[in-house]
Amino acid sequence: MGRLDNEENIIKDMHEVTSDQIMLLPGSKFEKQLISAIMKEWPKWTANNGHACEPPDYFSRDHRLMFDVMRVNDSETSIITKRGKEVRDNPVLKREQNLAREVKNSFPNVSEDNIFVNAVPDGDYDKIHNYQNYYKHAQKVFSSHIKRIPRCRELHPGYKMGFLVMDETESYLQHSNIMDAMAPYDPNKVYKVLATPHLPFTDRRFMQCLFKSDLDFLIWFMPYKHNEKMKVQPPVLCFIDLTDDNVQEYLRNYPQYLMRRM
Repeated sequence: MGRLDNEENIIKDMHEVTSDQIMLLPGSKFEKQLISAIMKEWPKWTANNGHACEPPDYFSRDHRLMFDVMRVNDSETSIITKRGKEVRDNPVLKREQNLAREVKNSFPNVSEDNIFVNAVPDGDYDKIHNYQNYYKHAQKVFSSHIKRIPRCRELHPGYKMGFLVMDETESYLQHSNIMDAMAPYDPNKVYKVLATPHLPFTDRRFMQCLFKSDLDFLIWFMPYKHNEKMKVQPPVLCFIDLTDDNVQEYLRNYPQYLMRRM
C-alpha cells in the first residue's frame, strides 16, 4: 500500500496548499464557499472512505456538501494476457511498490505514510508517460465514479456533489512542431512551446464527461506540475463550479498529438 492509497494523506497534503497556489474557476460565490468549507472548516466533515462504506468518501452535514476522491496518472495502460484477459499495467506503480517495500524492510518501524519514493521505471519515458495515457486513465476513473453519483444523491438528498481529483502527473506543454512532440526528448535541444502549460480542467476532452454528469463541483489537486523551466506555473489546486454557465467559456481544444510532458 502506497502513501496516497490512504485518502487521508491526500486531504492532508491538500490542506497544506497556500492561498496563492489556489485558483477559482470561474470565480463564483459557491467556489468561495467551497474553499471555506473544505480548507478552513475540515473538522465539520465526516470520513466515509472505508472499503465497506457506501459512497461518498467525505460529506458534511453542516455544509450539505459531499465528494469522492480519485487518483489520475499518465502511466497506466491495459494489456492483454496470454489467456486473453485484459488487465491493468502500470510500470511506475510497480516500481514504487518495490521501492517502498525495500525501504520498509530496511526500516520496519517507519510508517508507510512517511515513505516517499520517486520511481523511474526502465524503458521509453515518453512511451510510459504520455498525454494519451493521461486522458484515457482520467476518463476511466471519472466514469467509474460517475456511476456512484445516484447512490450518493439517494443517501444524502439535497447535498452538493463533487469530485476531488488527485492528479499525479507532471506538466504537459503544447509543442508547435509535431516532430518535436513525437521524437524522443532531447534535454540539450531548445523546443518551441506555448508558455502556458496544459490545464486539464480547461481541456474539453477531459471535462466533457464531467459536464454531462450530475456533478456540482470539481476540485483538481495537482501538486507535481511545478517546473522551473516554465515561465507560467499552473495552480496547485483549483475549485471549479460546474453549475456556473460561464465555466465552459474557459474550455479549449488541446491538439493531442502536440502535447508532451516537460
